[in-house]
Formats: sequence, structure tokens, C-alpha cells
Amino acid sequence: MTDVIRAVGRRHRAARSRLLLLAVGIVTGVLTGCSSGPSSQNAEGAATTSSSGDRTCVSASEGPEVECQLKAGTYRTVGMRPNLRYTVPSPGWSSLNREVAPGNFHLFPPGGSMSGFEAGTTDDITIVTAVVPPGTCTGEPSPDFDHTFDGMVEFLTNNDHIVVSNRSDASVGGWDGTVMDIKFVKQDGCSDGIYSDLMIGVDPAHGAFGITPEQAGLRLFLLHNPTSDLPLALLIDDAANGGSDYGDGSDWYDAARSLIDTIIFAT
Repeated sequence: MTDVIRAVGRRHRAARSRLLLLAVGIVTGVLTGCSSGPSSQNAEGAATTSSSGDRTCVSASEGPEVECQLKAGTYRTVGMRPNLRYTVPSPGWSSLNREVAPGNFHLFPPGGSMSGFEAGTTDDITIVTAVVPPGTCTGEPSPDFDHTFDGMVEFLTNNDHIVVSNRSDASVGGWDGTVMDIKFVKQDGCSDGIYSDLMIGVDPAHGAFGITPEQAGLRLFLLHNPTSDLPLALLIDDAANGGSDYGDGSDWYDAARSLIDTIIFAT
């Protein structure tokens, strides 16, 4: 399975994506739906409301990564570590919450999509619940930086392949940390594409995450997980020349932040 994951990661890099690896299963089908529990699927794709009043929308864990369409309202994830609640401000948003990937969660705004995400042309909000600094061209954790919150910040702020700006204290869902804007400067020099690696997802997350010259930039929240030394990463990816109905730069970041401000983590 590790060989399958690495091969998909290389393909994504060559396709200019965010270097995110969403699936860990073998591709076998196309079923996507919404769920009120860990194993039930609703083939019609209508959100199910739980006894708590929150909706859930779970994409099928087998088959291609297909987003689940959301209506305005409050949702909770299923099977993530940690789970979270969030409120969608308007119709047109979609999510990718797969129980087979308990550390990776994705939201696509109106005008964005999973297909655009794979091509690197859509805006998105991505949560990776445990990250560490990357090794150089390995797709594996770095042996040179501590696998801690401080180690992650040290790697990013001392990386001359990117420029970090507007760093400040931040809080999301009651978890404190830091936020920073990141732009691409130069590639890592790896043979599988033009990009700069930013982090590696580790259990319960997975995948290599980075930035390409085609992206306008990204805004990264690194948060202290109260139950782990490993930081949680929340990325707002900003595709160049549009990528959603919200436009570019501050317009998109402001819209994304309005949703992020509704997030509550469940430890």
C-alpha cells in the first residue's frame, strides 16, 4: 500500500496539485453520499441530520475521491481524529470526509471542485490533523527537524524556497497557534515536479503537502493539539487567477476565514 501511495503522490506533483494525497484505498467504485453514521451511505447525496441537530456528509471510502455536496447549515465530520463541527454559510460548498483517511479533511467553496483541486486550479480549505517537516525529495518526514510544533515552525521560517509573511498568533476552534502567508520562491529540485514541499502528514493523516509556482499562495494555520506534540495544519489554498466564486487573495481568504471561525474541534 505504501508503494501505491507514493506513486499517486508523484502523479499529483506532476499535475501541479497541492501535493495532497487523499486516498489510501484501491480505486474500485464511484459511490459517494452523506451519512448519519460510520458505515451508512446515502446514494442520493442529501445530508442527513443527526439527533444533535448537526448534519453529516461522508464521502465513500472506496472508489475515486468525489466530494459530497453541502447545503447551508452546521455539519460534523465522521471518523476523523479529531472530529470537528463547522457551519457552511451558503449552498454550493462541498466536502471530502472519508473514514479511510481519518486525518485529512477538505472543503471546496462554490466554484471549486475535487477535479479542480487535482489540477491545482481550485481554492480549498484543507485540514491535516498531524504534520511534520518533510525530507528533501523523499516524501518522508525530515530527519533534521524536530517532529513538534516548534520544529514545524523552524522548518518553514528557515526555508529559502518559500517566503513567509504576516505571521501572527492565531486561534481556531479554541486551539491556539500561529498563522502565516506562504508564497513559492523556488523549487526543491526534485525530479518529479516543480514544487516546494511544506509538510508531511503522519498518522492519522497522510500525504505530502506543498506549494507550486502556479498557486497565488496559501495561508497556513499551525495549531497546538492539546493531546499531541504534533501540530494540526489548516491550509487555505489560493489558486492563481481565480479558483472559486470568491475570487483571489483577500476576498477568498476573508470568505474562508468566516467558515473557519465556526470550527470546533472534538478531542
